[in-house]
Amino acid sequence: MDTTKLKLQTMLSTQDELNKVVDPNWRDRGFRWEDAMMVEAVELFDHLPWKWWKKAPAAVDFEQVKLEAIDIWHFLLSRVLEDHGDEEGLAILAEAFKGHDDDVATERDPALIRSAARYFLADVSTQNVRGRDVMGYLYSFVGLLSDLGITVDELYTTYVAKTELNRLRWANGYGAGYMKIWDGQEDNVWLAAHMATLDVNAPDFKDQVAAGLTLKYNSVVYNANVNVAVAKLAAS
Repeated sequence: MDTTKLKLQTMLSTQDELNKVVDPNWRDRGFRWEDAMMVEAVELFDHLPWKWWKKAPAAVDFEQVKLEAIDIWHFLLSRVLEDHGDEEGLAILAEAFKGHDDDVATERDPALIRSAARYFLADVSTQNVRGRDVMGYLYSFVGLLSDLGITVDELYTTYVAKTELNRLRWANGYGAGYMKIWDGQEDNVWLAAHMATLDVNAPDFKDQVAAGLTLKYNSVVYNANVNVAVAKLAAS
């Protein structure tokens, strides 16, 4: 099995494992993955300079744009698995990514990325209304990755890293007590900065990501508890 196919297979199996944490019978629930992809696509678009009535930021935070694309990828993998299973799903993805790295942009153009995001959003929205067929938006998503300069290797390593953040979130009550703001920034921002300090080719890359996330989150929780205690003392 070639490297691209192996990485796609690993991501499919990892996504199945993640979804089972939420619901062991997730493939039978009929979840609306396209709803989630639409929302994530809008969040991706919002990181790009599209508001003509506001002064654009000095630079686009492409790392955050990439992480939004990875969020979409989680739900797209889920749709592939639900509708096509492991083997056929792998074959579909392998075909879609054939020659992908040859088409990846060497320079990222926000205008082109906005256009690619619009095409994907239009395709996934159409499928969400008419039938939810992944083939109706898979290739526009791969095109979005190309314009973002995301190779298969980067797709894989960023997916692995975001997966570890998701594990941490769920283990700490995501949506019910989890602290998403770390020292004034969203956890996604910290993750991108943390990844930049690591060797993505290291055999223990995933473990390094997980260890760094855990250490940082424990520090955030500790500091928050200290602040609460100090505030109570001051008020007493």
